[in-house]
Amino acid sequence: MDILNLDPNTLVIARAGDFQETYNKLAARQQAPATTPTNETPISQTEALQLWKTTRQRLARLRRLGLLEALELNGRIFYRPEAYASAMQSLNRTKKPLM
Repeated sequence: MDILNLDPNTLVIARAGDFQETYNKLAARQQAPATTPTNETPISQTEALQLWKTTRQRLARLRRLGLLEALELNGRIFYRPEAYASAMQSLNRTKKPLM
């Protein structure tokens, strides 16, 4: 059955197999959903403090400097697990050597 060539006012009686065939054609044309870059779930600030053995002040300073990306949801702050390591690497690159 070719639905595209039918008159819009045509009454069609179809079998279930016809619907299945049409569904399979539409499903084959549909694009796959985009995947997220990372599948890691964000961790809360409390978990970050324990995991990274740091202070809230240090995390706030890194956020303020733009080195640490944070998500805020309902007043709670969340971090990506790999964000702290990349922030520390970028901080070490800008650090001046001691004399």
